[in-house]
Amino acid sequence: GKPTHPRSTSSCLFHRSLKSRLEAYYSLIAPEVIANQAEWKTKFENIFEKYGGSFEAESKLSSKLAKKYGTSVRLLLVERPTVDSTSEPTKTRNQKCHEDEVQYDESWFELRPVEKNSGDIRF
Repeated sequence: GKPTHPRSTSSCLFHRSLKSRLEAYYSLIAPEVIANQAEWKTKFENIFEKYGGSFEAESKLSSKLAKKYGTSVRLLLVERPTVDSTSEPTKTRNQKCHEDEVQYDESWFELRPVEKNSGDIRF
């Protein structure tokens, strides 16, 4: 059914982050996967439903993609959460993220000093 409320901001960030990372990955490995935007949107929602919102689930997705496409380019994973991380649930299923309703900050996507000029191209 249709969701009654939007995703939490935290879940929205996971959704957008995974979508962005997958689009970067597929643009290098299999651009045809994201060529048709309507099909990609549906495919991504299915991927997020199964693999989005947690480090463990994204790790499984990364392994599955590596088996299918090889390991020369890997899907970049979110950092494993620490023990003192927020207790807010990171995955809310069957809810839409309303881009016009949620304001978010992507400054946490900035490269860490160790990543700058590293030559690492894992996505």
